[in-house]
Amino acid sequence: SVRAVARYLIGDPQGSEADFNRALQINANSFLAYAYRGFIKVNAGNKESGFADLAKAIAISPKNPLGYNLRGQAYAAVEDYPRAITEFNRSIEIKPNYELAYSRRGIVYIRQKKFQKGLADVEKALQINPNSESGYQGRAIYYVNQKDFRRSLADANRAIDINAASPDSQFLRGVSYIGLNNR
Repeated sequence: SVRAVARYLIGDPQGSEADFNRALQINANSFLAYAYRGFIKVNAGNKESGFADLAKAIAISPKNPLGYNLRGQAYAAVEDYPRAITEFNRSIEIKPNYELAYSRRGIVYIRQKKFQKGLADVEKALQINPNSESGYQGRAIYYVNQKDFRRSLADANRAIDINAASPDSQFLRGVSYIGLNNR
C-alpha cells in the first residue's frame, strides 16, 4: 500500500490502483487499500466505484477517522460540499485533534464563501500542528480570496517549506505572485 500511495503522489493513478488491487488480493479486508483506492478512483472520475470502495473501508474500520476524511476529500473533489463537511465532522468526532480534517473542512468552507468558518478551521489545524501543510494551504486560499496576497504568499511559502514537491502549494505561490504583480 505504501508504494501505491507513492505512485499516486507522483502522478501515476493507474499504477497506484493496480498496486491497491494487488494488496486487496493478498488481504481482502485491507482498510487502507479500499480507502485510498476509493479516493483515487473518485479523483480519476470513477465516482460510483470509488465511493463504493470508501464505504467498504469505513465498514471495515468504522472508528478510523481516515476513512471519513478521505471520503470528505472525495466529496469535496466532486464539489458535493455538504456531504464533504458531514464526513469531516465525523472524522473530527472520532479524533477531535485531527488537523487534516480541520484544514480540509476549512478549505471547503472557504470554497463555499463561508470565510470566517473556513479561517477558524485552518487556524485550528495550525494550532494542533504548526507544521500542517494543508493548514498553510487553506490559510493561503483564504488570503487569496481576501486579496491579501502578501499573506497568501507567506503561507504558500511556508507550505512549500514543509513539502517542496506539493503542486498545490506551488500553484498557490504562483497565484499570490500574480496577485501582487497586478496591484
